[in-house]
Amino acid sequence: MGGIELSEGTLHDYQDIAALQTESWRSAYRGILPVSYLDGPILEERETHWKNLMLPLAGSVAAFSLRRIAVLFSVLLAFCWTKSRPGAPA
Repeated sequence: MGGIELSEGTLHDYQDIAALQTESWRSAYRGILPVSYLDGPILEERETHWKNLMLPLAGSVAAFSLRRIAVLFSVLLAFCWTKSRPGAPA
């Protein structure tokens, strides 16, 4: 039986991150955000967002970085995205 695996996130994880965020938003923001938005094409929007955000990270150092993802049985459970302050150590 495998445990939770922590690893560095990569561009290849953008679809799983978008799916997790979509389900989280649909659950957490129901009754707060418009139903038309939550039941709309959020997944496609989030996929585009994460892909565009992560593309500059492929092979370079950027102000944003996907530090860790948590996976159990090949299912993404969580992710941690950070933004560095200008002048802060990486």
